[in-house]
Amino acid sequence: GTPMERAAQVAERASTDPAAADVLRSLATDLGRGLAALCTVLDPETVVLGGYFQPLAPWILDDADATLADRLPSADAHRPTLRVGELGIEAAALGAAEQALADVLSGVAAL
Repeated sequence: GTPMERAAQVAERASTDPAAADVLRSLATDLGRGLAALCTVLDPETVVLGGYFQPLAPWILDDADATLADRLPSADAHRPTLRVGELGIEAAALGAAEQALADVLSGVAAL
């Protein structure tokens, strides 16, 4: 199957297989650590998890968010909102296409 289908299969398996659930908890912890490093530098308001994370979100979002909160450099550091994207695996391509056509869409340029 496609990568999205495989991710959905992993998520489904985690509901009955403790080993699969453990793998997703480990992924969530690693994701939270990585996000903490990025958020310390970039200070985003929101982090959108899209692509393969979409079907895994019910298993990883809360743990990733908790790890993110624990790993920020101080309690005063801004903690971004984590959420799941709605555009699926094509989100990056859709965003790139929109950016490429931004001037045309805004009426500044013609095709």
